[in-house]
Amino acid sequence: MSKSNHERRMRYSIRKFSVGVASVLVASFFLGSVAHASGLVKDDSVKTTEIAATNREKENDAKSGWGGIIDGSGKLLGGFSEIKEKLEKEIDESSLTSEQKKSYKEKIVKVKQNDVDGLFGVHREYLNQLDFQYLELSKVEEEFKYQEEQIQRMFEQKGITNEDKDAMLKKIAEIHQEAEKDIKASGGYRDKLNGTKVKFLQNLDKLFTSTKSKFEKEMQELYRKKEAEIVKEKHLEKDKIYDDADVQKLRELEKDALKKLDEAKTNDEALRVKLEFARNVEKNSQQVQKIDDKLQELIKEAKRELEKLNQGIAEVDKLPELPANDSDYMVQKKYIWDEDKETIPKKIAKFKENLGNKTYTKESLQKFIDDCIYYQTHAKIEVMTRKVAGYRKAYPNNPEIEKEFVSHIKQTSSLTYASLENDSLKRYFEKDFAPAFERIKQIVEGLEKPHTPAQPGIENQKPSAPKTEKSAEQPKAGWKQENGMWYFYNTDGSMATGWLQNNGSWYYLNANGAMATGWLQNNGSWYYLNANGSMATGWLQNNGSWYYLNANGSMATDWVKDGNTWYYLEASGAMKASQWFKVSDKWYYVNGLGALVVNTTVDGYRVNANGEWVS
Repeated sequence: MSKSNHERRMRYSIRKFSVGVASVLVASFFLGSVAHASGLVKDDSVKTTEIAATNREKENDAKSGWGGIIDGSGKLLGGFSEIKEKLEKEIDESSLTSEQKKSYKEKIVKVKQNDVDGLFGVHREYLNQLDFQYLELSKVEEEFKYQEEQIQRMFEQKGITNEDKDAMLKKIAEIHQEAEKDIKASGGYRDKLNGTKVKFLQNLDKLFTSTKSKFEKEMQELYRKKEAEIVKEKHLEKDKIYDDADVQKLRELEKDALKKLDEAKTNDEALRVKLEFARNVEKNSQQVQKIDDKLQELIKEAKRELEKLNQGIAEVDKLPELPANDSDYMVQKKYIWDEDKETIPKKIAKFKENLGNKTYTKESLQKFIDDCIYYQTHAKIEVMTRKVAGYRKAYPNNPEIEKEFVSHIKQTSSLTYASLENDSLKRYFEKDFAPAFERIKQIVEGLEKPHTPAQPGIENQKPSAPKTEKSAEQPKAGWKQENGMWYFYNTDGSMATGWLQNNGSWYYLNANGAMATGWLQNNGSWYYLNANGSMATGWLQNNGSWYYLNANGSMATDWVKDGNTWYYLEASGAMKASQWFKVSDKWYYVNGLGALVVNTTVDGYRVNANGEWVS
């Protein structure tokens, strides 16, 4: 018989016996398939070929078992009385009720003497009566084994715990035993068997309802647990919980899963709903964890920027304050740095308070980082301004220094960086203010160039007697400025060329002896010589770009590690900053200070501990 016929018969039978919609769900849920369910609720008219064949087998078995009365060809070998006696004995030993046994014995008595076919007619009727019992008992037994397998499968798939499994197996066994007892007590009467079927389905209905409720409870408990984790990790206030996108996503997952659970009609469907919900919730939690990881990285970054700010303030405090009554510095002192000194401690205190109370957010952390970078720049400007004030005091009215100061350093009420932020402030500092300071610094270094050592003088002594011979001319030695160029003469009077180490610094003298300044290419490497001729090492800002010069003065390219930070220098030596770039098929990102960014997300892209972009 086709599956569709079984399904139609199953649905019809359940309606016929008033089991109800819940029991339809129960039948398909616990029986696992329509085929299983239909076997329990066949209508009264069903007699398959299989059942008929079973009856014939039982009848032949009975005949062959009656003392060899029937031979292999079906010929009667025994007498009527012997067959009658065996039939009565079989009925007595059957599971029929006393009333049924009495009824069949009365039918046997009514069979005429030597009417063997009449006895076999009673026997067939008796077998048909038993068939209903045997059939229902075998179905219950089959269903019991099937349910045991399903429960074990649920346990193996981690849908239920070991305790749940044991409890369900115990309950199924109880239902099984009760059904067997009821079937045997029915005596094979169809109406009583139908009542047993209804009771069996109702018992399964109870188990289904309790199991489904358990699944629902577990899903709701998982929801509450994950919601609490989100609230804790994101530090959400009570009135903001259900406005959070991650909480809303979790609620949608729960709502959808409970709807699917309610619609589930099979064991596999319900279990899939529960496991799918758990997987989706875990996936959502991982995304939330990534957000928490970002928060932790932001906290680390905020602490790093705060440390830089504290270092910047410490550098400011090492220098004399700007004069309070000097109009050249009034805007910088009164309206910028003095206000910064009041604001910075408040922001730092608020940041530390948020850390202690864990009331920070991604936005508040990023704002504090931006503020730190903002005030770091202000501190750098204050340091440079104080140094320039010292230079101007040491070299008053120097036209070159004054020109740079008025054009780029001095702050006025109409022209000030106080209103600049973020990239605008950074651009002003790097492209205008800092280069002007470097130019002033180079001017001062030129003014402070070591003077030519005093020539060994001849003491003013009165000669004992006039001499007619002219004194011999002393040879040149040390630094000499001639025609605007600096030269160095050895002690023997010879002019030095090439590299020269003097007073702890290195200089380069061209082939004509003139001291070199600026960029110098020598033996395949580039060097930078300051305005006073000394060779630069370490970081150098020149024409708006940053360069790194090794300890031997040679310009670095490619990757450079300074402290714990990596930087990347182009083939020209210029440091990369605020950009993505590719090296050996790998992408990297450096921030505005040129530092390689690691273990964070930039523009939505994740970079690992090596700074490499990972998809």
